[in-house]
Parts: sequence; C-alpha cells; structure tokens
Amino acid sequence: MLIKSAIIRWISDEKGYGLFAKEFIPKGTITFVNDNLDLVIDPKDKRFHKEPYKTILEKYAYNSSDSKLILCWDFGKYMNHCCYSNTLSTGYEFDVAVTDIHPGEEITTDYGGISTGHYMVFSCDKANCRKSISGDNFDKLVDTWDVKIKEALQSSRAVSQPLWDLIPKKTLTQLNKFLEGDAKKYVSLKKQQPK
Repeated sequence: MLIKSAIIRWISDEKGYGLFAKEFIPKGTITFVNDNLDLVIDPKDKRFHKEPYKTILEKYAYNSSDSKLILCWDFGKYMNHCCYSNTLSTGYEFDVAVTDIHPGEEITTDYGGISTGHYMVFSCDKANCRKSISGDNFDKLVDTWDVKIKEALQSSRAVSQPLWDLIPKKTLTQLNKFLEGDAKKYVSLKKQQPK
C-alpha cells in the first residue's frame, strides 16, 4: 500500500505516470508496504506468458524474496526509477524515505533493488545514470543502499508512520530490535533477494 501523501500525475509519453508528494514526507517515513491486496503471481504460470498480461507484468510487477512477482493493487505500481532515488526498498519488505521529500517532488525508488530477475533499460534523467539494471548491478549497490536505509530507519520513530500497522508483527519485532541497537537484526536486501 502506498502512503496517502502521494498522488499520481502524468509526466510524459516516454515515462508515463509518476508519483508526487502532495505534502512534506520526512526522511524515515515508510512510503510503501506490501499488503494483502497486492497480487502475488507465480512467474511459471503460463496464463501470464501471453498478452496483455506479459507486458503489464514486465512493466509494473516486481520480484519478491520468494521468486514471485508482485503486482500492486494501488498507485504504487507507478513509482518510477531513479539512480539517486528518495526512497529505497528494504529487506523488511517496505520502502522508506531516505531523504526528505518536498511537496511537488517526484517520489522515486531504485529499481535495482526490486527487479533483479531481469535486465531493464531506463533513464532517470540524472547525471551518472546507470542506464540499465540486471542481477549483476545489485551486489555492487546494496552496501550503499544499506547505509542509506539504516540511517533513514534511525529516524523512523521520530516521524508519523501511517503505514506502520500494515507491517507484520514479526517484521516489526525484528525492526524494533535493530532500532534498539541490535545490529544483527538489520535485514539487508541481500538476504531478501530471490534465489
């Protein structure tokens, strides 16, 4: 489920829709949580290998830690990639704002952390854009992401968390132990990637 502070807006024919902050979203805010309404799809299911399903899944689905495809039921599927994103997906299966996000600013994530199952070409309109992602990119980037995520999570208790109740209790217990100083309870994306 996407945070209610996000609105959808058309960007361009090349990019399509994007998500934008309608109000200030402080660093440490959980911006997206997997929830029970999201569709979980087995990529081996032949029903989804034909059009229009194939194109829709390639464009909007992301990989889960158990090698399934997740298709968001809400506007979360319109979050665009940026190599220098203001949110990142975590090993806790939620996204967190890793910078302050100001009203009118596009809310972005790094697809490298959620689409490791296939090659994808993109442009994030930033200097030094990686231009593409593949499974090879992940290992080179995850340590940098972990630093940003850990720092953002340290701010998570000091900001409003409208999506907090959607996080499974087991995950919250592990997260709270990390926030209370048990570094071993941090869950890196490395541990959540499909095998």
